[in-house]
This record gives sequence, structure tokens and C-alpha cells, in this order.
Amino acid sequence: MTTNRLPDGTTLLLVALCLALVAVPIAATQDSATLSLSSAEAESASDTVTVTLAADGSDVAGYQANVTFDPSVVQVQRVSGADYSDPVQNVDNEAGWVFLTQSQANGVDDPQLATITFEVVGSAGERSTLSFVESDTRVNDAAGAHVDVSLDSGTVSVADGAGVTAHGDGSQATADGGGEDPAAGTANQQVGSGTATPGGAAGGNGTGLSTPMLVGGAAALLAGGVLLGRRAS
Repeated sequence: MTTNRLPDGTTLLLVALCLALVAVPIAATQDSATLSLSSAEAESASDTVTVTLAADGSDVAGYQANVTFDPSVVQVQRVSGADYSDPVQNVDNEAGWVFLTQSQANGVDDPQLATITFEVVGSAGERSTLSFVESDTRVNDAAGAHVDVSLDSGTVSVADGAGVTAHGDGSQATADGGGEDPAAGTANQQVGSGTATPGGAAGGNGTGLSTPMLVGGAAALLAGGVLLGRRAS
């Protein structure tokens, strides 16, 4: 009985092909993506800010995310889609979380998944961390396979108003000297019935004459009266 043997080169090629076929699904499971939330600063309490939920990865076709926040600082006002359609969402502003999920047939590279608009209910200087609940957050590719996900949190902060000075007339000036200063008004601004001088002194007699002029005139009249009295005597 004769046994045909494959040449050594052919055997090695078959082994290499088998290893390649085994390695392909292993390599696919090693793909990963990063879900991130942007940060924002509100100018004041009662303001609204919008943050973006984005994925850094290739062939992203679906996601779900559970995002927590401090309900004493911010409240979810609206959730909208970005590169994806509006997500299915569930919001609990009392407990401080929002769950959102969406998927599509085709994968997208580095998509902006959704936007979350918050209303600020906290005070100046406060901030809320926006965090993911890891067990409720995942990403899948166009084949429906889950990929490894890393998570980057965001923050919403409320400006503390430092460096802003309020004037009595409601105008403001910043610490660097910007803004309108009402003290630097027109030199001839009317005060009552008198006239304001560049130095800030104002006459109160309505004639525009300063106090030294009035005193000098009175002294001259008094001196003239004394001389006339002496001549008359």
C-alpha cells in the first residue's frame, strides 16, 4: 500500500491558514471603544447647558448608557439624537439618572450619539459630576457583538461670579477693568439744580457759581459798606 505525503511546504501553508482563521474572530473581539461625556459651565443658576455623549471607536452601530448626576445641581430637561436618531430614554430627576439607548443597521466611526440638555437648579460655584453606571453601559458593532468599552465622565459646573463687580445702576465691570463704569460719566452731569465740575464738586445754588466766588463777592460788598459808612460820618 502506497501513502502519498504532502510536501512540507504545503503542510506548513495549511497550518498557517488554519491559524489565521482561528485568529480572525479573536482579533475582532479585541476591538474597543470609549464612551465619553463632554463638560459644560453654566453662566448662572437657572441657566441651561448641553453635553454630548460620544463614542470613540470604529463600526459603532448601537449603544446604551446610564448616566448619573447630582439632582440638587442639575436636572435633565431634554435628550436628543445626534449622529443617531433620538434615543429611547428614561429619566429620573429625583434620583439623578438618565438611561438612553439606540441602535442602527450600519456602523459609524467615532459618532456623536446623543445630547443631554440640563437645567441648572443649583447655586453659583456648585458642580455635578456626570458618571456612567458601568454595568448598564455598552456598545455593539454592526454584527451585533459587544465591544470592550472604556468610560470618560464629564461635569456641569455653575460659574461662581468671581471677578464681576455690580454697580448701583445695575451695570457690571470685570476685574480686568472691562465693562462700563458709571463713575466715569460726563464731566458736566447735572446734580440737582447745580452743575458737577470735573473734580466732582457741585454748586447747590442753581447759578453755576462756586462757593469761593460767593464768599469773595460777599466780602467785597461788606468792605464797600464799611468805607461808605466812614465817609458818611
